Amino acid sequence: MPKPSTQSGASGVQEHNFSTLYTTMADLGQHERHGVAGSGPGRIRILHIVNPVAAKPESDLAVAQPVTFAAMTTARSWAESRDPAVQVRLAAAGYPEDAAVVPDGFDMLPDLQRSAMDVRTFQKARKLPVLWDILERGRDAAADSDTPAEWLIYTNVDIAPMPHFYLLVAALVRKGYDAAIINRRTIPDTYTSPGDLPFMYTAIGKSHPGLDCFVFRRTLMDRFVPSRACIGAGFVMRSLLFNLVATTGKMVVLTDAHATFHIGDDRAWANPVYADYEAFNKAEALTVLNTFCRDPALHARFVAFARQTKENWLPEPFSSPPPRPSLGRRLLAGIARGGRLLLRSRPRNEQPAAAERLP
Repeated sequence: MPKPSTQSGASGVQEHNFSTLYTTMADLGQHERHGVAGSGPGRIRILHIVNPVAAKPESDLAVAQPVTFAAMTTARSWAESRDPAVQVRLAAAGYPEDAAVVPDGFDMLPDLQRSAMDVRTFQKARKLPVLWDILERGRDAAADSDTPAEWLIYTNVDIAPMPHFYLLVAALVRKGYDAAIINRRTIPDTYTSPGDLPFMYTAIGKSHPGLDCFVFRRTLMDRFVPSRACIGAGFVMRSLLFNLVATTGKMVVLTDAHATFHIGDDRAWANPVYADYEAFNKAEALTVLNTFCRDPALHARFVAFARQTKENWLPEPFSSPPPRPSLGRRLLAGIARGGRLLLRSRPRNEQPAAAERLP
């Protein structure tokens, strides 16, 4: 069982405080200004892994994926030219039929061997990868090197990084974070090719709550609980989120960073036809949660996390209690209860006074 870990408060006291886990860039600046100075490493080696797809021409991925590959390559060059201490390795893990779409400059990791169809029978069979299999290949590739990468990044293949993305990751590492989730921004689907990247970079877009970009220390995976959650369906990232909550000491979710983007907001994964995939991913996340919660300290940690971050889809005791009524509502409820008690205390043959009767 992994040892419990807790968020560090500004005073350095370890506590179950997740009030600043989800934060804006402005609030992060305030928190870091008044917090404990980071002690992260000088040299930072990163392996960034994606799952390529031989997408059909009419698919949204046919547009988004080449943009992502080009943006990752640009961001790597940008980071390494500005901070030689940052080294980025780009990698891809997919099925044999997907390898042809991966451009030069990416390391092809061992082929994936299983899909969602191998772990359960679904209403509509889809060859969706198991997220854990991709992360495992990234971990093994990062460790199997003369210069191992201590940091893993996983992003969906339709999430493109800004040029400064890896420099942001390095800055967070140097601030002492063990993990970061960087929510993307949604930009208009006006631009559709890698040649349009300058326009895409310039588009501010809108913040999006989805979890699709994860940065974490590679060795944390030694303490993870494996999950069979599959990519391409809702709630796939909850298993990874719960693993990080259980194993990190300092973690942040950036809700409005201008660091990654997604073209449009198609939400194909939300199609009701695939509801059984989402239910499966939820069940896998609960398995991860329940496994960690065999440890009483981790159980208390997850209760605090779930309630403070409003993971209200979870069962009790993790879901937030209903909000307490306002003082006025409580007073009115008390008056109403008192009136009912008075009525019940009258003799059965006693009628209310004329002034009390309704017209």
